[in-house]
Amino acid sequence: MVSNYFSDPRRLRRFQTGILSPYMDAFAETFSEKGYTRGVVREYLRDAHHFADYAAWLGKTDVSQLDHALAEDFLNNHLPDCSCERMNSGKYANATAAMEHLMNFLTTNGFIAEPEPKAPDIPKLISDVLTKYDEYLLRRKGLCAKTRSIHRVKASAFIEWLKDRHGRVDFSALDNDDILDYQKHVDGYGFTLDYKKTVTNCLRGFLRFLRWERILSKDFTPAVYPVIDWSLSTLPRYMPFEDVKTLLQAPDRRTSAGKRDMAMLILMAYLGLRACEIVNLHISDIDFVSGEILIRKTKTYQERKAPLTVEIAEIIIDYIKNGRGNAKYDELFISTYAPHAPMTAPSSLGTMIRKYFKETGLKVPKQGTHVLRHSLATHLINNGSTLKDIADLLGHKNIQTTTIYAKVQVERLKDVALPFPVIGGAAS
Repeated sequence: MVSNYFSDPRRLRRFQTGILSPYMDAFAETFSEKGYTRGVVREYLRDAHHFADYAAWLGKTDVSQLDHALAEDFLNNHLPDCSCERMNSGKYANATAAMEHLMNFLTTNGFIAEPEPKAPDIPKLISDVLTKYDEYLLRRKGLCAKTRSIHRVKASAFIEWLKDRHGRVDFSALDNDDILDYQKHVDGYGFTLDYKKTVTNCLRGFLRFLRWERILSKDFTPAVYPVIDWSLSTLPRYMPFEDVKTLLQAPDRRTSAGKRDMAMLILMAYLGLRACEIVNLHISDIDFVSGEILIRKTKTYQERKAPLTVEIAEIIIDYIKNGRGNAKYDELFISTYAPHAPMTAPSSLGTMIRKYFKETGLKVPKQGTHVLRHSLATHLINNGSTLKDIADLLGHKNIQTTTIYAKVQVERLKDVALPFPVIGGAAS
């Protein structure tokens, strides 16, 4: 299998020597199965052989002696000053990834032992609290994974602040001053109003949990002061729909990545799908006959159906036929890089859309995927769609959530504005 990637007899002979020589063909085959490019595999094989040479130099004679600690030593201590073959001023580009693949290969096949688990960054007591908190948020509050993750992160930040403040974490010693001072600490960073609301909501939720678990003997939630924010006081941040159309022209649909990105962008731009809903789409969720897309994993846990227009269907079909390679997954969107696994992180869509914002030079009010959702709703309401229709399309549980888009109908609002009062028949 190594011979599929190298033709130089001298290089092949070198691969036939050393601690890893009996395993190199099998190691190379793992990349072939997952669709890695020839150039990337060549680099990984070179790095693996380099690592074996380093181990031999240290007196290692058997593959069982190649552990994770030795791999880290190779990356951090040997490579920066390495001159085995050529002078090097740092890590080789693919060495870190190569070592990760090699260690996984050796561990999975039982050639080396599993690494010893690292000590947690926070005490086990705190880790257990956060684990119970996650279960509480799921079972008692019914929150989705993304929202639970936000709550855990904010709870961890509060715990770390307590540790820095007191030198330890002792919830039994918590008092109102701690709660108030933490909020002042957050205010001091100049975060946005929305971020401050998130912090206070998460803090209040974490304190309720601590009281529920009887970790706290007192309810401290009254000490969390509310962030003043008038309902519907702001306008949704959106792009003119002409700019949305410009954005949709950015992906290069001659490439696999361009076909995939175009499919994701049009689902956000024309159907208002959230990033988390897009990465959870399956091919089996799309009914090309009836013209519907079933949205299963939503923010509100309520399934809904979105219309599949001919234009959207043609773009998705082009991606399925010509942009997914030989992927056998039912998940619709696949990574364009080996090992070509299903996309799972909604944040990857944010990275993708920011790239196209930069390429097109569009001036956008907010860098992120949600701006397309706002833009669609704004476009629809300005063209006569009802709030009920928009709420159904976007999957809002409460139509009150959709009413904010009524404020973007500037021309209609002019029609209902009261005239300026006059005195004595003339303006004063």
